[in-house]
Amino acid sequence: MDGFNPHVYGPGYAVHRPPFAFRPPNVQHFQQSAQSFITPTQELHALLHAIVYQEGFAKKVMDASQASQTDKVRALIQSVGVHAPFKVRYNPTGIHVTLLPRNAQVCFSIELGLCW
Repeated sequence: MDGFNPHVYGPGYAVHRPPFAFRPPNVQHFQQSAQSFITPTQELHALLHAIVYQEGFAKKVMDASQASQTDKVRALIQSVGVHAPFKVRYNPTGIHVTLLPRNAQVCFSIELGLCW
């Protein structure tokens, strides 16, 4: 094809993308992040278990959320064994809980979103 330029995406639109560069692999950091993920995952399981099986827990969380009682929602979540740092947000359609690492050196987050 005469005049074909692979860097032009259309009239007047040049596409130039530098090659994506990965950092040198650090398996130890990857493993540390995965290991740090285990305990919050177990805590998240405890929260889900409480929502499903603990008498009245789900209603308490919903009622506190719908009344915008964030401190009470946080206390309820912590009462079932969630000790990892977390963020909670809710709206009329559900709740989102994001568990975060205790240590800034590791990299992960777990977000649970449930509708009600």
